[in-house]
Amino acid sequence: MENTIKINRQKLYDEIWEISASGVAKQYGLNYAKLLQSCKDYEIPIPPSGYWTKIACGKEVSKAPLPQSDIDEIEVLKQGVSRKEKRQPEPTEKIVKESDEKSENNKNDKVKAIEEIKEYELEVLPDVLNFLDDEERTKVIEIAKALTVQSNSRPHPKLVAYRKKISDWNKQEADRRGRYHSSRDDIPLFVNDVSESSMGRIYDFMNALFQAVEQLGGVIYEDLTVKIREDKVRFKIVESMDKVPHQMTKQEARDLLIYKDAQKQHRWASEPRIPKTDNVYNGKIRIVFSDGKYFKDSTKTRLESQIGEVLIYMYQLSEELRLERVKREEEHKLWVEKQRLAEERKQRLEDEKRNTRVLLNRANDYEMACKIRTYISAVTQSQPLTEEMIKWIKWASDKADWFDPIVSREDEFFGKREHDKADDDKNIFTRNRYGY
Repeated sequence: MENTIKINRQKLYDEIWEISASGVAKQYGLNYAKLLQSCKDYEIPIPPSGYWTKIACGKEVSKAPLPQSDIDEIEVLKQGVSRKEKRQPEPTEKIVKESDEKSENNKNDKVKAIEEIKEYELEVLPDVLNFLDDEERTKVIEIAKALTVQSNSRPHPKLVAYRKKISDWNKQEADRRGRYHSSRDDIPLFVNDVSESSMGRIYDFMNALFQAVEQLGGVIYEDLTVKIREDKVRFKIVESMDKVPHQMTKQEARDLLIYKDAQKQHRWASEPRIPKTDNVYNGKIRIVFSDGKYFKDSTKTRLESQIGEVLIYMYQLSEELRLERVKREEEHKLWVEKQRLAEERKQRLEDEKRNTRVLLNRANDYEMACKIRTYISAVTQSQPLTEEMIKWIKWASDKADWFDPIVSREDEFFGKREHDKADDDKNIFTRNRYGY
């Protein structure tokens, strides 16, 4: 089929673990989603999350083995092509084996393909920071690869200030302890999450991380929040705890003795609450990001050896935060525009109501002027034009002009008629002597 491409199963597996599934899709112009589905259908494992990040940081990785199969060749859909029905794997008996001659040709093609793949790999490190431009991406990866934690490095100014903040806090807590209970929400980072013995490790880790971030143009804030590109990346470092049997304190022992003596003497006493276990810091630390992702000490590796991966992940998280921010901004824009249109329509409706009322009020005044003029015409036809009648006609015509919004004549006593208002608001017969 013209819309599909046939690839050797082993070759596809090798290339996916060489340049990633997305790299293979770009290399052959394949539909990425369909490629992943084909890998699932034909039992071709793909690299797990974090695989390429470790490679970028120069870490050792292991490949999942390719399960055995009778199928040598698979068919994958090209980019931009959809398929209504899912293709089923061809029966084993229908698979055509390659000839020796064809195998030799394929071997030569494979060498050439690998050379092309290596060239491609140099241009684009698969699935790692591919949202950055090539220059920035290369710089981040190079710094991540070279990044190490040193215990004798010059401390970052923000860490110096933060260590003082924690020291001041501890002194204040010591002064408050035993006098009164205080519930405060301004507790510095690490105070309730890390043992004092682990603080040195944490400061060294963050010092190296902060230096690298600033080298890449990032910003470190007073609360140790890190700005990467245009967004703030938040994290915390915590130390794990173990449950151990509780070691009774001298005070607890005295309280327990008092309680037992009271019982013997048949006096009431409150039983002291003595825990059976304690949570004790065990020295295993982890850095946890706002999305729940974390890096931690393990039996094989310490957190310090993963600092390059941490730096790369902070960039990946910054991109996720950027996309979320852009989405929120777009949604806010749409909401603002929706509100503007709603307000605009509301105002137009009010204007329409007002203009319609004005139209009706003016039309009523004009109708009254027409009625007066019709009446004047009828009177003049029924009566002789005496001097008194001529004066009346003049007076009545002036009143018609006063009512008429087109003429809008000013009256000696009533002034100008407010044609826009309703009849009840401009009724001359209900006004007092001051015109109200």
